[in-house]
Amino acid sequence: MDIPLEKAIPAVLRQGNVFYFVDPSIPSTDPHNYVLLSKQPTSEKKLVFVLGTSKVEKVRRYRAAQPPATRVVVAPADYRDFTCETMFDCNSPRELAVADVVRFVSQEGRLKPRDHIGASILERLVNGVLASPIVEERIKKEIV
Repeated sequence: MDIPLEKAIPAVLRQGNVFYFVDPSIPSTDPHNYVLLSKQPTSEKKLVFVLGTSKVEKVRRYRAAQPPATRVVVAPADYRDFTCETMFDCNSPRELAVADVVRFVSQEGRLKPRDHIGASILERLVNGVLASPIVEERIKKEIV
């Protein structure tokens, strides 16, 4: 029995869950991994995510002026669903409504299963957002 994405996605909203989809607001047609950072995700509020990219050196150069803790690199050895080093720029968390996540995943045609990111990586991502001087305080409050 297939469960509609409108019901499946809200059921798996948990801090540290990883979603894989194309976000039309970024200049790439490739899907990316998004880690949910919202401490208490609900369908009533926007969800806070950080976006992973394989363009590690590009993000390092672009965010060189920001604290090093705000750039989190995850190797395939640390998270088995990644096939290459993945950089998370914690200076630019994304806020998405549940309806947007459902729409983006629907465009992929399926909810691509990903393991939970794991406690140690999740801690680094949360700390990266908290360390960023350019992230709004209201967003930081959503993830702790």
